[in-house]
Amino acid sequence: MSMVSPSSNINDTMAEKRSIDQVDNDLLDLAAQQAQDKNDQTKKKRRRQYAPMTQYSNTQATEAQDEESSETSDNDCPAGYIKKIVLRNFMCHENFEMEFGPRLNFIVGNNGSGKSAILTAITVGLGAKASETNRGNSLKDLIKNGCYSTKITITLNNSAYGAYNPGVYGDEIIIERTIKRDGPASFSLKTENGKEISHKKKDIQVIIDYFSIPISNPMCFLSQDAARSFLTASTAQDKYNHFMKGTLLMDINNNLEHAKRTCLSANENMSLHLENLKLLKKDYEDAKKLVRQLDQTSTLNEDKRLLQGKSCWIDVEYNQKSVKKRENDIITIQKKLKELGESSQKRNAKIARYDADNRIDTEEIQKQNEEWKVKDQRHQEVKDQLREVRHSFDMTKENVNEAENKIKECNKKISDLDKNINHLKEEIKKRMGGDKEQMRVDMDNLIKKNDELNDLMNILSSEIQDLENKQRTVNRRRDEELKQIDTTVYRNRQELKKIREGNVSFLSNFDSRMETLLQQIQHNKNRFKTIPIGPLGNYVTVKDNHREWAPDIQKVLSSTLSSFVVSCPEDNRTLRQLIKSCGIRSNITITTYRKFEKYNIDSGRAQSNYPAIIDTLEFSKPELREVFIDLNSIEKVILIRDHNAARNFLKTNPRNVKMALSKSINNNNFGFQLSGGYRLDSVSYEQNRKLKVGSVADDGASYLEEQIKDATDMKQQVSNNYDSEMSEYKSKIHEKKKIHKDCNYNLRENTKNITRLRINLERTEDTGVLTSKENEKEKQEQAIVGYQSAIDGLNAELSQLKEQAIPIKNNYDATKKDLAETSFLIQQLTDKIEIRQRKIQKHKEDINFCEDKKDQYNNDILKIKDNIDRLQEGINIQRENAIKFATEEEVSQHDLPNDQEEIKKLLKKIDRMIKETESRLGMTQADILNHFATIKDQYKESYGKYRTIDEALVVLHESIDNRYQNYYHLKKHTCFEADMDFRKSIRIRNFAGNLVFIEDTKSLEIYILTPDDEKARNVDTLSGGEKSFSQMALLLATWKPMRSRIIALDEFDVFMDQVNRKIGTALIVKKLKDSTRTQTIIITPQDIGKIADIDKSGVQIHKMKDPERHNNSNFYQG
Repeated sequence: MSMVSPSSNINDTMAEKRSIDQVDNDLLDLAAQQAQDKNDQTKKKRRRQYAPMTQYSNTQATEAQDEESSETSDNDCPAGYIKKIVLRNFMCHENFEMEFGPRLNFIVGNNGSGKSAILTAITVGLGAKASETNRGNSLKDLIKNGCYSTKITITLNNSAYGAYNPGVYGDEIIIERTIKRDGPASFSLKTENGKEISHKKKDIQVIIDYFSIPISNPMCFLSQDAARSFLTASTAQDKYNHFMKGTLLMDINNNLEHAKRTCLSANENMSLHLENLKLLKKDYEDAKKLVRQLDQTSTLNEDKRLLQGKSCWIDVEYNQKSVKKRENDIITIQKKLKELGESSQKRNAKIARYDADNRIDTEEIQKQNEEWKVKDQRHQEVKDQLREVRHSFDMTKENVNEAENKIKECNKKISDLDKNINHLKEEIKKRMGGDKEQMRVDMDNLIKKNDELNDLMNILSSEIQDLENKQRTVNRRRDEELKQIDTTVYRNRQELKKIREGNVSFLSNFDSRMETLLQQIQHNKNRFKTIPIGPLGNYVTVKDNHREWAPDIQKVLSSTLSSFVVSCPEDNRTLRQLIKSCGIRSNITITTYRKFEKYNIDSGRAQSNYPAIIDTLEFSKPELREVFIDLNSIEKVILIRDHNAARNFLKTNPRNVKMALSKSINNNNFGFQLSGGYRLDSVSYEQNRKLKVGSVADDGASYLEEQIKDATDMKQQVSNNYDSEMSEYKSKIHEKKKIHKDCNYNLRENTKNITRLRINLERTEDTGVLTSKENEKEKQEQAIVGYQSAIDGLNAELSQLKEQAIPIKNNYDATKKDLAETSFLIQQLTDKIEIRQRKIQKHKEDINFCEDKKDQYNNDILKIKDNIDRLQEGINIQRENAIKFATEEEVSQHDLPNDQEEIKKLLKKIDRMIKETESRLGMTQADILNHFATIKDQYKESYGKYRTIDEALVVLHESIDNRYQNYYHLKKHTCFEADMDFRKSIRIRNFAGNLVFIEDTKSLEIYILTPDDEKARNVDTLSGGEKSFSQMALLLATWKPMRSRIIALDEFDVFMDQVNRKIGTALIVKKLKDSTRTQTIIITPQDIGKIADIDKSGVQIHKMKDPERHNNSNFYQG
């Protein structure tokens, strides 16, 4: 009983009531099939055989399994796997290609890069309907936006053993599917050379079925939704249904139930067949009596027979003439084909001539381009020379303008000096009034006040700068503390979220690979004399009423919490080897305790009313209490909230007190450690929790909620404190700046008065000012003379530059003209090439037209030949019909008319005479004969059919029973094979367990025994990662008995954390990379190369680029 694709019309057949004939036909078909199967089994002499879901025989499948156990290569893989897929305008891909390996393929990339579109393209390209893709209700929805069609091209390997019709297709089979917005989708089946073999879907389906690629089986091509449905199946019934559907056991059972119902329906109809058979036998006996009475029309029947034969032979002659006419038409069309061929040859000759001319002109263009480059370089050199001369001219002209402007400035200064000189001369004539000594005293006092004001302003500026620096320092400190509080709140909220989602592991706070280390310790426990204990923080819990002290206590015990305890040096070395093998980089302390001894700490513990650390802790392993006493003196460290109170207490030198821990009032991220009454150290708390707090039921959730609330309150308090301090600084700065402004105003007024007094004092003695002004006037006049001389020299230089530019300009115009002529020549040649290209295109179009016409003529010839064949078949049928009446020789021996109308008249006359004779019998001769023949055929057919059905029922009952037995054996074998594969898969994580198929409830239970469990438990009770890993193992176990040639899975690891994702990936690689009989395609957004070390043998990783929608045929990196 072969596990083949299920019949798609079973439900349709059962949807409406069928007739008796339909039931009989189904029954006969089933009986014939059973008889054939029985004959085949007899020839093979096999006691039992289960056919795998593949196109190969069991021998081939066994050989393939044997090969998988040894070294495999790509050449060992059977035919039927996908070598390559090409997408044009499909979904988000515009121009995309990807080549697959014959075994395990990973397609990785970010979301939106088009990974899932590849899986959709494979299923659609192999014939899937739109409803089977979960991508829309129409295949047209898969066409890229803005495009009118899409094409999917899939290349199947056909070169290894198990190839399909290699003599026709070669080493590759190419399947193309084109989808259009304005038309129906189409298929094309091609050989390795691109020759189309068929465009029918049924021919492609034959190949798909041969290679056993069940695209309609959702367990073979798991889309994102199908993978999510399977990997998150919530009930045991869902798992059972997924498994039965994927392995086709459910479809086999449905087919058997349908066959059983058909057999029961046939049994009910047997009595009706028997009654009908008795009635037909009576009618048959009556018809025989009537035929015996028909004996009076023999002569008329003979004449009628000859006339009917003559009529048939006339039709044969007419059709033979029609065949001859059509043969002449073929000769005429063949002459036209010859003429078209000659016309195409002439056009090809012209195309060749045009191509030759184009090559010559192209070479000339290249030559002219080289000359153009030389001329252009020469032109650019002349252009640079002209530009340089022009630049010199402009610079010289600018210097002339600048000299003229300088002359104007000198003239203006001379005018101003004249006015000053006249004014000074008038002032000298006047005598100064007032007490000069008093003026000097006042000026000295003002200078002294200005010095005092400058000193005061410098002091104020320094104070303002100090206040602003303090303000910025306070502002920065506020931002840092608020940022640190926000970071703490964010981290605690993220950890709280993970706890509530069940995705957090307390052990990861010590090291990301700590869980792996503990698993390795359990796995290698036989190597230890005593199993190591650690990390010690995993066994220590802060009591609920002291939970606020957890960060302070963790800071004191930090190194001890991450450490392990062993019983001997040998265990110490073994543990260090395991730590190194797990890749743990953290510095983990290993302490050796040969024997745990309980300490009496009554005399050595701190003597105070404050609690010590030992009072706040609980130990899940009581012997660890002595370890912490020994290493950290937890009985001598006390807890006092206020650090001032702690300092005062320590100054009293209390007995057995080593240290005191205190809280920071303004910041929950810091605390204080005090010792000796004078030393106070500020310490920052660690971010990762290495102590359990309060009840273990909430896994630290309530503690984190309190930490978040305290940090939020602390943030508001810190913000208020800093706002008050900032306001105080702003007020002081404003007051200092106001004083500074007043001082600056007084300084300016004093300076004005000092200037005024100094001018008045110097007026009586300032006779040298007049002289200096007159000297300055003389200098300005001399400068004017110098500038005028420079202008004359620059004008002469300008004239020289103009004469120098004339030949350069002429050379520039000449090179420009020469360059333009060369460009014109190149353009002429280019235009000629374009004209010839258009002619070539026209000739090619004419050739294509001729080819199309030739194809049309060839099609016409085929149609005419087909018509001749049909006429010839008709002639043969007519000849056979004519011979039934009379041979051609027999007709020629009698004097019969050659006109069809005359023959019809004679036949009517004979029929009338026969009817007169038959009227006496009550029925026509034909009716009597037809009635007899019909009754005879019905009776014999019904009798034979009754016997056949009766025998078939017996065979069918036996067949159904045998098939049910085979089905139960197959089902048991399939479930056993899946269970064995599942057990093998979960051993990768040191799990044990099994699959339990419960037939009464149609459910599938999964039981897992982890290294930490004493007995197996249901998979639903596992953690999220362990459950996802178990579901992945179930999927691989389901694939094992299916034996599909190609399987695909989209985003299998979406529900796994990083650890289980790596384990799951390793499982997939180990199970599938050496499988030669199945090509596997895995789609994941994760970088597989970073998740796990993957041996490249048998595995190909295709990395999709980020989602940039542009034309890129190399869209992947493999």
